[in-house]
Amino acid sequence: MRLPLALAAAVAFIGCAAPAHADPAQDSAFINALANAGITVPDPAAAVVSAQAVCGLMRNGETGLQVLTDVKKQNPALTLDGAALFTAIASNTYCPEHLGQPEGGYF
Repeated sequence: MRLPLALAAAVAFIGCAAPAHADPAQDSAFINALANAGITVPDPAAAVVSAQAVCGLMRNGETGLQVLTDVKKQNPALTLDGAALFTAIASNTYCPEHLGQPEGGYF
């Protein structure tokens, strides 16, 4: 099943994102992981910005559930499962230090 990813509202995340560093291989791995998960990305650059913003939100103390809720709100075309996949893939790619955080409930 293909999940459309409407990332036009990614701008809301930009203010919370850590300064982005350009790593084309990492960005490509992220986009490929989304595709392998069945998430269609109409704008890969916006998806990367949103993924990095996910990490910024976590660094700012949001819990995994709060971040998941933010991703879902900003991308209403995503199912809850799709938002969870996007958030988990973003964490795995850009901020693996947040994976398995017991206090924050990160993925």
